[in-house]
Amino acid sequence: MTTTLQQQLSLIASKSTHQLDLRAQKSRHSQSLLFSPHDAAAQSFDTIYQICYEGFEELCALDGRFERFAGNLFAEQSRYEDRSQMTAGENGELDRVIEAFLGLVSGRLLLRPGMKAVEWCVRRFRAHEYNTEALLLTFLPYHSAAQIFPTLLSILPEQLPSTFKWLHPYVAALQCPPRSAVVAAIGANQALFAAFNTHVLAVAKARHHSAALLGFWASVLAQAVNFIVDSSRSGRADVRRQREEDLLLRILPVAQEALGTGVQECYLGACMVLTILATKASLADRVLDAMKEAVAGAWTEETQMEGLTCLAIIAEEKEDVALPRRVVRALEQPHAMPRLMHLGKTQRAGKLVAGLALAVLVRAFKEKDLPSLSMVGDLLNVEVMDERCTLLVLEGLVTRLAEMREKDPTSDACSTLSELLVNFAQDPARADLLQDALRAAHLDARTLQLPPPTISTEDDEPEPMHIDEAEDPVQVSNEEQHARFDAQLGSLPHLPTEATSFMDSAQDAAFEAYIRVFQASLTSTSSTERFLGLPQLHRADSIKRPESLTFVARIWTADASSNPAKVAALSAARTQLASSATAKRLDTQTLIPYLLIALSDPTSSKVRRQAAQLCKAMHASYGDKAGKDCTPSPVGRIYGANSGKLGQLSSEDAYRLLSGAIVPILEDCVVEGAYAMRALTDLLNHGALGAEKEGSGKGTLKKSLRANASLFLAGHAVATPVANVKLALLRLLSRVGKSAMQARSAVLVPYVKEWAAASKQDEGSEMDRAVIESLTHRSHEEVLLLKDLTTSARPELQALAFGRLQHVFSATKTPQTQVELVDFSLERALMGTDLALESLRSLQLTTDVLVHLLENVPSASVLQDGPRSPKRQRTSKNTSTSSPPVDSQKLQAAIRHITLVLELLESSHPERHPQLLKPLFHLLAELRQYKALTGSELVYVQQLILDNLLSCVSTASTSMNIDRSVIRTDLIVDCVRTTTSTRLHNSALLLVSALAAWQPEMVLHSVMPLFTFMGTTTLRQSDDFSAHVTDLAVTRIVPALAESLKRSKGGVLVGAEELLLSFVGAFEHVPLHRRLGLFRLLVATLGEEESLGAVVGMLVERYLDVDGVRVGSFVVELVGEFGAEMGLRAVVRVLEFVFEGLNRGSSKVADVLLGFAVKEGSEVEHSVDVLLEGLVKLLKDDGFRAKLKMELQREDEDDTAERLRAIYATLLEKTMQLGRLVPAAHTDSANALLSPVLGLLPTKDFISSSAQLMQTGSDETRQQVFASLEARVAESGQRDARTFVDVLPNCAIFVRVDQPMRTRHAAVSCIDLIAEKFGKVDRGAVLAAARVVAGEAGLGSREGEMRVICCLCLASMVGVLGDEALEVLPGVVGTTLGYLEESVDAASDFVELQDAGFSLLADIGDHLPWMLSGGLLHRALRIADRTANATGDGGGHLKRFCKLVATRVGALELFSALERTWPEESTTAEHYNHLEMLETGIRYHTKAVVTRNAPTLFAILLKAFGLRLLYSRDEAPDAETAERFASENEQLFEFVNTIALDLVLKLNDATFRPFFMRLVDQVQNTSPGDTLRAISLFSFAATFFEQLKSLVTSYAGLLLEAAAVRLNQDLPAEWKGYVLQTLSASFRHDQDDFWQSPAHFEAINLPLLRQLKAPGFKEQKEVIPTITDLAAATSPEHHKSMNATIMSYMRHEHADVRLAAVQCERSVTERLGLEWLTLLPEMLPFISELQENDDERVEREVLRWVGQIEAVTGESLEGMLA
Repeated sequence: MTTTLQQQLSLIASKSTHQLDLRAQKSRHSQSLLFSPHDAAAQSFDTIYQICYEGFEELCALDGRFERFAGNLFAEQSRYEDRSQMTAGENGELDRVIEAFLGLVSGRLLLRPGMKAVEWCVRRFRAHEYNTEALLLTFLPYHSAAQIFPTLLSILPEQLPSTFKWLHPYVAALQCPPRSAVVAAIGANQALFAAFNTHVLAVAKARHHSAALLGFWASVLAQAVNFIVDSSRSGRADVRRQREEDLLLRILPVAQEALGTGVQECYLGACMVLTILATKASLADRVLDAMKEAVAGAWTEETQMEGLTCLAIIAEEKEDVALPRRVVRALEQPHAMPRLMHLGKTQRAGKLVAGLALAVLVRAFKEKDLPSLSMVGDLLNVEVMDERCTLLVLEGLVTRLAEMREKDPTSDACSTLSELLVNFAQDPARADLLQDALRAAHLDARTLQLPPPTISTEDDEPEPMHIDEAEDPVQVSNEEQHARFDAQLGSLPHLPTEATSFMDSAQDAAFEAYIRVFQASLTSTSSTERFLGLPQLHRADSIKRPESLTFVARIWTADASSNPAKVAALSAARTQLASSATAKRLDTQTLIPYLLIALSDPTSSKVRRQAAQLCKAMHASYGDKAGKDCTPSPVGRIYGANSGKLGQLSSEDAYRLLSGAIVPILEDCVVEGAYAMRALTDLLNHGALGAEKEGSGKGTLKKSLRANASLFLAGHAVATPVANVKLALLRLLSRVGKSAMQARSAVLVPYVKEWAAASKQDEGSEMDRAVIESLTHRSHEEVLLLKDLTTSARPELQALAFGRLQHVFSATKTPQTQVELVDFSLERALMGTDLALESLRSLQLTTDVLVHLLENVPSASVLQDGPRSPKRQRTSKNTSTSSPPVDSQKLQAAIRHITLVLELLESSHPERHPQLLKPLFHLLAELRQYKALTGSELVYVQQLILDNLLSCVSTASTSMNIDRSVIRTDLIVDCVRTTTSTRLHNSALLLVSALAAWQPEMVLHSVMPLFTFMGTTTLRQSDDFSAHVTDLAVTRIVPALAESLKRSKGGVLVGAEELLLSFVGAFEHVPLHRRLGLFRLLVATLGEEESLGAVVGMLVERYLDVDGVRVGSFVVELVGEFGAEMGLRAVVRVLEFVFEGLNRGSSKVADVLLGFAVKEGSEVEHSVDVLLEGLVKLLKDDGFRAKLKMELQREDEDDTAERLRAIYATLLEKTMQLGRLVPAAHTDSANALLSPVLGLLPTKDFISSSAQLMQTGSDETRQQVFASLEARVAESGQRDARTFVDVLPNCAIFVRVDQPMRTRHAAVSCIDLIAEKFGKVDRGAVLAAARVVAGEAGLGSREGEMRVICCLCLASMVGVLGDEALEVLPGVVGTTLGYLEESVDAASDFVELQDAGFSLLADIGDHLPWMLSGGLLHRALRIADRTANATGDGGGHLKRFCKLVATRVGALELFSALERTWPEESTTAEHYNHLEMLETGIRYHTKAVVTRNAPTLFAILLKAFGLRLLYSRDEAPDAETAERFASENEQLFEFVNTIALDLVLKLNDATFRPFFMRLVDQVQNTSPGDTLRAISLFSFAATFFEQLKSLVTSYAGLLLEAAAVRLNQDLPAEWKGYVLQTLSASFRHDQDDFWQSPAHFEAINLPLLRQLKAPGFKEQKEVIPTITDLAAATSPEHHKSMNATIMSYMRHEHADVRLAAVQCERSVTERLGLEWLTLLPEMLPFISELQENDDERVEREVLRWVGQIEAVTGESLEGMLA
């Protein structure tokens, strides 16, 4: 017993990390999920971190949620973390992080990145030791994954958590636990059950779940709960109840938590668990209700259907249908009701629907919600509930109706319920349900006032049916049974007194009578004994008389006998033999055939067992002397007259047959019914069973005995009248070989003849088949008999005879016999016998037979009257002009003979018989004569011959000993040439292809005509088989042809021109989907290096003009199939064709392939242009370029890149040579080719290759090079930056005065693009190029286009160089401004120069803004304004320049320049441009900056506010015209107001108020100029007051005098409108009682009210609203003054003034209401007067005012106005 100290030491050892044990530390370090222990032990943490961090990064790319672990688990410092050195708190925090990570990564463990990330947790943080349970729960869904779970088991610590102790056997074996083990563990282990569910639900709540995790959880949880429930259902009742309570405490919290996660899969899993609990556990109703509430309270729109399903199942398990209120509310949610109805169609939901209906019914009367009763009616009508549930609902309805009848019979509730019940009972079937509900509620329909037609009452019920009880069956007494049986025995027919056998066919009728009584006697043993003891059966004298034994023998072999009858008969026979054998030894051989039938009984083992007992009795009856001295059986002549056909055995042979053949196999026969005949067949054939040898004595028979036994059985087979016995014996003998030869010749053959000669037998087709099949191939007599039977008068025998001949043919080993049989069948088939034809086609013909058939087909020469000499026959051709006449019938018969033979050959697998080649080719040659005789192509016959030849050749090999001289390719070509059948063509081509693959030298001399023919026929077919034929022809024939041409002519193209011409000529006819594959195969077969260019050139030259787009794309695809190297070689080859075309006669290949030799000069030139055009399309293809680039970047051992560069050098040289040598007519085509050639290579190679070309080439060539270089720059990335920057000096060389302008333009354009994209790589090179561009040949050029490109180029360079561009900019800026001034002064339309110039200035302003100052800035601003005026909007670069100036130039410099360059005498566009810069500057700069520059800004605004005066003075001297022009420029004036408001928002009151006062001082006078300034001021003030509201109300005091002056002044309505809008805004936003001051009010009151009588009042819509706003802003003291003035206008002499006064009163009344109507007493007299006014308008308006007053006061004015 261990001490406490030992226990403590053991505990410490188990928790030790073995820090000092290097071997243990290495072992721990080698534990890995990804690597073997050996590899893992050698890895450092840096290596592990790098590997695992790659996986973590991939996880982050898949799911961004992993990124939060980048700062802890996968941080750089994590490599140095050691858990053994951490505190408990640190380890606890790390545990939480690891468990969160494992939960998130659990769904991606089958991905390599997931396993890499978990590897880090294992290797660095020892998760398998510190977080064993969490790691196992993470991997548990993959417990069957053989690639990961055993690895995890291998690294687990020895001490597993208690929840996973069950894993120990699997850890030891490193095997995956099966699903059943996992389920059992979770179900049995409460801790594991809790941990598993807690883990999964925590992951789900964190939304880290995956479909794999939740699917595993749901399925395992359901199985575990099922396991737990089943386990709790055993034991005593109190024990079961306790287990069920524990079960609920374990499972229900889990289900509740899963339902509340909000995750659909968790909800479904919880529903599964609750369903299992409800259906399998005995739960109280309150528990079921709680489960319902949980399910219904947690479902969502997506899970509602599954929740309803769960509710329906739970409801069915509850006896009461009542539903909790929460469930009812959930079922009334949208979409719940339709889904519930749909659910009811697929499963039981009646109780749930009934509960809902009753709940709705109760609530309807409780809450008086009668409309909801319609839902009850709907639930009744959908027929979801069963009868019981429907009765419950109906009972509730009628009970509620009865209650309502008692309380209030006339209420709506009664009528609603009655209507609902009446509608329900309209269906008679449902009316019965209602009647049942009334009975259950003890109510009456009349009491409830339900109409009788709808619901039947008790009086209407039909009377119940009275069914008489059936009498008891009559019990028949034993005496009566005996009496009946005696009657049956007495009715039996009498038998002859002499010995009679029931096997005699003459006694068939008697046997039928006796067997019926025997069957009846089986009901009791006594009856059976009485029957068998009948005197006429002579059972007691069975040794001498055959009646008894033959009767029972026929019973057990008869079809009509039942198994009990057979058993009884066998038992009776055994009893009789046993009793007889006690006195004498009996020879019972006659019963042996019938015993075999009983032993073979297929239906009953009891019959076979009883037969085995009988056999033993028969064997014992021979005594102990091996059958000697035995008394013959009384059944010796059992067949009557037919008994003479029997071949008797000696008693010794009979004994040996029983003892050697039958007795040893009895046990096997009892087990298997078919064994007896199978074993006897083996014995008769071989003399032994299995491994037993003849003569061993056990299971063996000697040869003589086998022959005698066969003869014996054959005699019984032909003599017995029992069909079963005859059939079984004949089938047995048909399987016996030589042993039965004597039996067949002596017995069976005569019997078959008799059988065939007789009329149709009654036994049926099975007997006919057995009789015929008894004949074999072993004697000539049997074969002849079968042949004779084929002409039998009985058709069924003919079919059987032909079928047996097939067996004879297969069984015989003699070729001569097979030939005779085939000839016989062929002769009969040609005579029209279908059976013979079918027989022939089913034979497996040998080679000798097939050769015989082919060699003996009729010859055409034999059919002619005068046979020709053998020499004439050999040399005869296809067309004979002297053929003698032939008999057409013989000719047709011969063709049919040939056809049938060929069909037989085709079905006999000719590929297995290569010896048929010679006769087949001979027949193909013979067919020429038949074609001449018939005048027909004989397509079908030719097709058969070719197909058979193809089969033979396809399997032939060079090792076969075949005479190759018999091959006649010319005959095949002749078939193709002389027929039009597509199928025949395909077969011929396939045959030639196969011959070429086998013996190519035999076909090469004949293939060219075939390819010519293919171009016009086969290649044009669209079917797949023709495509297959063509492919085979190319792959098998062309290689041999190419090799032959290389040997004979030194090249493929020289001799294969006919082949290529055939294929190219058929191109347009080849189906689209076959073209590419066909020509790819052709080129690959001929050799792509030599033939690709030829094929491309031929296709382009012939078809590019016809269908350029399709042919061009096809050529590109074809070249792309062979890689870039072959493509470049093809381009060079086609270019060589071009040179050969330009130098006609220089090449035989081009002359033949492209037809240059036969074309005229203009046609050759056209062909050259077409070839060049095709090359251009090919070289411009993006795919071809991409492949070339990819192969150039490869650095492999075969030097592909070097070869490509060499080929490209050749191509470039030839292209340049073409440009120099080509005639003028082809210059454009040559130049068009040069550009794509220059763009082929990557930049670095291209630049080095093109340097010399730029020095020696023409100007056009240089321009093309520059254009190609630009294109490359645009497409290249930063990795080519240095390469392009190095090109800048070379480009700058061509920016010289002596160079043409286009060349310089192209060079500068290239410099621009390079500098803009890659200039920052080398600013020095860019600066050097900038000096050249800014020089005389560049920016200083006189050409406008050159100036434009140079400005744009310098603009790009300024952006790259920055301050370094200062060296060249001073002169550039001045020059650019000069160009812009020239452009504006000359009113030029050269917008490009203006745009480019401002682009340059904008870039300077962006990067070097300090350069734009002083005079340059003033000059630039003036030019900008003028340009804006000239171009309308100034263009994009002008706007960009203005914006950059406004933001990058200093505020002081900018605002001063804007003030000094203000356009004094200019247009709207200039002012707009100027003001936009001002607006941008104000908005860009801060408040402090704006405040410091306020004086300058105020000066600009003063000028801006004077624009009305400027435009009026400049454009219209009179006031009317000034008003018109001012209106047209109103948008500009509004812009000024916006800028002024932007300025105000950046100033304080102390800064802005003086300026505002200054503005007001300028408008005090009434001169026209001051008036226009005043209008600008009030236009701004209206916006000012509207935007700033009460903050600036005090500014209105500065405007009072000016406003009064302008209101008293006769001004246009629009101008006065600005004043009124200003006053209205001030009135509305007065929050400081500014206008209640008398001084302020009086200053504006009268001027404003006078507007009511002003001449232009009708046009001034703002007067009354402004007066109303004033009244609202002032106090009641001021209202009286205003009202008095307005009232005075009501007595004005002009009706318009009176009308205006009334309208004003109405507006104020509507606004102020009772506050204004305090002055009503003063108004009444005026109202009375106005009611009788002369003007109807005034009178109507007064009436409206009166109505308005009455509405406000609520009193009528009628009494006051009287």
